[in-house]
Amino acid sequence: MTTHATLPAPDSAMAGPCDAVREPVRTVTAPPSSPADRNCRTPPMPIALPETTPSALRERRAVMNRALEARVPAGHLVVVPYVLTRPGHGREGHLAELRQLADHQGWRLCGAESDDCGGTDPAVRPGWARAVRALADGRAHAVAAVSQVTVSAHPALYARELDRIRDTGGALFLLRPETHL
Repeated sequence: MTTHATLPAPDSAMAGPCDAVREPVRTVTAPPSSPADRNCRTPPMPIALPETTPSALRERRAVMNRALEARVPAGHLVVVPYVLTRPGHGREGHLAELRQLADHQGWRLCGAESDDCGGTDPAVRPGWARAVRALADGRAHAVAAVSQVTVSAHPALYARELDRIRDTGGALFLLRPETHL
């Protein structure tokens, strides 16, 4: 008997416009963890992982952004600029770039958040947490950042943060897309 891990299909009445962001999914098979497992007659269970190629991540983000732009009228989009720097480096250059992008797009700004802890896990950065909380609290619609690396250089962590943003109903706008790191 073969066992597969499956996710329940979203209830169409409960599904939001961003539910499709979880796709595409690739399936890998977990290797046996011990010699005894290798002799087991039950085949290993497939594990579903989100696709983390730059183009797949860019498409996931684009789906979120299009859904937000369809809900919020032009000129009413509120964005939190977010900058990540290395310790001892200023944030003003990147903030100026993001403000220029906001002016060009007609976005209104909701403060600005930053962290100076380099490439750490975004889950432990207080500025990132405040930016995402602004989306969850309804004070902003989206976060604007310079590039994917600002969120995380690690594709799996970046994908996790895209899920967090999607779960707020928000979006992530980047100055440079994922394929142009």
